[in-house]
Amino acid sequence: MSDSQIRSAFQLSLLICVLAITYLAFAPLEHEPGTPSDKLNHFLAFWVLAWLSERSYPGRRLER
Repeated sequence: MSDSQIRSAFQLSLLICVLAITYLAFAPLEHEPGTPSDKLNHFLAFWVLAWLSERSYPGRRLER
């Protein structure tokens, strides 16, 4: 696979994760999830989004 194909795969994965996490954040829950900590859920969600963002757009930096 070429670099552009790999980048496109990461970009698609990022889009899917953003949509899934958004749904999970706003959907009403019938019961509490079976994870040990809500903080752990948030950490994992934001870590995955950050990792996919870095892989999707390599070399780009946030400028202040």
